[in-house]
Amino acid sequence: MLRIKLQRTGKKHRPSYRIVVGERANVNEVLGSFNPAAAPPHLQVDKKKVDYWVDRGAKVSESVEKLLKGKYEYKPYVPKKAETSEPRSETSPQESTSAQPTEETQTEASDTEKTATG
Repeated sequence: MLRIKLQRTGKKHRPSYRIVVGERANVNEVLGSFNPAAAPPHLQVDKKKVDYWVDRGAKVSESVEKLLKGKYEYKPYVPKKAETSEPRSETSPQESTSAQPTEETQTEASDTEKTATG
């Protein structure tokens, strides 16, 4: 089934889209482009080609339909800030383990001293 849809292009966090007609990953023809990062967003579409493909039985996706009607609103992704429950210590875990012996090593050391002296 032919579909008129958006195909993402552009860099990471800077999307731009091609308006294409095709099946799944196959693209038959590029009908236009949409750049939401521009101010104001840039839309360029060949409406004659869109009408041609619709007459041939191509279905228009929701996002392209909204773009053509002028009702599409681009919402950029905003990541949630990661919340940490415990603040990080300034010393690394390797430094803290090598600088201070654990209780087990202290008791073992005192046991060996007792047996050696007594």
